[in-house]
Amino acid sequence: MKEKFKRLQDTYTGTQHTNSLLGEKLHSATESLSSERKYMVQRITHLSTELEQANATVASLENINVSTAPSTEQYMN
Repeated sequence: MKEKFKRLQDTYTGTQHTNSLLGEKLHSATESLSSERKYMVQRITHLSTELEQANATVASLENINVSTAPSTEQYMN
């Protein structure tokens, strides 16, 4: 009976240790993913700003192109 109790106690202690290690690994993975998410949000914000600037440049260039383009009447004469 004492031997059975000792085996159960050893198994319980081993399980607690394994559970603790798994908890630490889970915490580490969660921290890593949180950092990665923060970086990705910052990157998306930066790229969105660049895209807005590029769209504004394109619109500006289109306005310049339209205002300086020769009219079709010039080609007909």
